[in-house]
Amino acid sequence: MTSSVYRSLILLFETDPLARRLDQLRRSVREEYGGGSALTLPVHMTLFKWRSALLDPSLSDFLSEVPTEVPVQLGRLTLSIRHHAIWFAANSKGLPDLLRRTKAMLNACSISNLHTPTYPHMTVAYRDYPPETLKRIYQRILSADIPLHAFLQCSGLALAATDMNGIWHLQKRV
Repeated sequence: MTSSVYRSLILLFETDPLARRLDQLRRSVREEYGGGSALTLPVHMTLFKWRSALLDPSLSDFLSEVPTEVPVQLGRLTLSIRHHAIWFAANSKGLPDLLRRTKAMLNACSISNLHTPTYPHMTVAYRDYPPETLKRIYQRILSADIPLHAFLQCSGLALAATDMNGIWHLQKRV
């Protein structure tokens, strides 16, 4: 019997110059502080997360019909010791419509136990670091002069899943 894993639907930003800059920043943090579980996926924004043993093969066909030309605006950088994470808030005028459309597609594939992030965000670092290191990483990212309120252009949707250790991996680009 296949065990249930977390799966997620994410927006990718692989071709965007600012996303590449964020990815370089994440990698330099890993070089300096170790860790790096936030790097197993490309720069992305999670739309939905759910638990499921199997993935409906028709899901990627359904999702390929969803337009993803949604510019996403970076917002405030947040450090949460409680959640062991650092993330940028993200916003988009087109996001509510994208969430509605992708949720309808997921429901059409009988995926109903969806968890939506508390609010749209892009994780920069998490889980791997003790609180004091997270504080140093946060200060480093603040000093990196990332242009807040700049827009990133989405390059598509992807499905991701956790492995047996809870580490996220890209499963399939849609």
